[in-house]
Formats: sequence, C-alpha cells, structure tokens
Amino acid sequence: MVRVHGGPPPVSYSRERDNSARVPSTLESHLINACGAQKRSLGLPASIHPSRRQGNEMAAKLSVLPDPKVDPWPVLWESFERSLRADGASPLTLRMYREAGGQAHGYFAERGLPTDPQQIEKRHVESWLIYLREERIVKPATLSARFSALRRFFTWLEAEGEIALSPMVRMKAPTVEVVAPDVLTDDEQRRLLDACRGSSFEDRMSLRPASVSICHCCPGTGSQRVDQ
Repeated sequence: MVRVHGGPPPVSYSRERDNSARVPSTLESHLINACGAQKRSLGLPASIHPSRRQGNEMAAKLSVLPDPKVDPWPVLWESFERSLRADGASPLTLRMYREAGGQAHGYFAERGLPTDPQQIEKRHVESWLIYLREERIVKPATLSARFSALRRFFTWLEAEGEIALSPMVRMKAPTVEVVAPDVLTDDEQRRLLDACRGSSFEDRMSLRPASVSICHCCPGTGSQRVDQ
C-alpha cells in the first residue's frame, strides 16, 4: 500500500457484515411499507419497526395467498357478492352465502380438489354435501341453505360466461322435513273453555276472548269452532 504523506489515513475495511447498512430486499421493502401503512391506520408511532421474525412471518403469509390464475374462486366470489348487493340482497343473505362459499372453498382446498369453478364437477359438490351431513352433522335446513347458496353461485358464473355449465344444474336440493307444530286437541280445547265457564256475568264475558285466542293459536289446522 502506498502511503501519501499529508493525506487522510488509509481506510481499513472489516470483513464483518454491517447489518445496519444492509440494503433491504424488494420483498422486505414491501413488507416494511405495508407495516408502515398498517401502523398509520392503527395510529401506532412511526418508531415501531417490524422485526426480522415478523417480516419472515408476513412473507410466509404472502407466499400462500391464492393466485387468481390458479385459484380464481376468491375474485369470482367477490364479484358474485357485489352482484347480490346490487340486487338488494339483505345482510343476512350475504352472510349466509358467504359462509357457504367459504366452507365449500375450504373443503375443496383442504382435500386437494379443484377450486377453479371451471374444473369443479358434480361429484365434488356431492362429496361436500355428504361431508356436511355425515361429519359436520348439520341440520337439514342448514344443508338446504348451503346447497341453495352454492347453486346460485354456479348459476351466476354460467350466466356471466365464466363456466360453460353449472355442475349443480341436475342436482336436487336436499329434502327438508317440515315438522308440524304441536296444537291443542279438540278435547283439550273443550277443557280449556270449560275452565273459563262460570255463572257470573264476568265469567261469561271472559269466555269470548278465550275462544278467539284458541282460534288464533290454531291457524290452518282445520280446527272447527268448539261447540258451546
């Protein structure tokens, strides 16, 4: 090394890496920027920086996000839900449909079944319904609601030209058994009216509201007027 008299002392370089001066990678820069935006939205001080572990965890989460080219379900469902809102669907309907779509998509993804609506077949939907009925033990009314939500989704996809034909076009909705409510028998109605009978004027006046109440409690049951 040639030393120049009167000049600045030679600079010695250490082989140790100075992590403080390291330029972050592109992914880390995006993560830092994302964390900064999230902190601003949460009102956190700007001095808080994500640790290396937090950055790795966020990178891992970003790496497993669904690719629209491979899994178009989330994007299509968002468009479908926007169409429902435009048609005036109630918040309860939107929540019920969202639950059905999320459960179906999760079932297909966890079992390695196709999540692209163009590749989903009738047998895939049938296996999901069997899973809900036999393993999740859902109620018949819930199963019917899940079926209706998914069928409407595929019908919308067919109308939008996203798929050629809905895989549920020839599927029948699950049967929901309607259980008739318990009503008073004729003998119970007579006994109820007899309990209201009396010889006083007040007792006779109270009999009419009781009769009207019984008729209101038995609509559509075919019950006739109780003979006095």
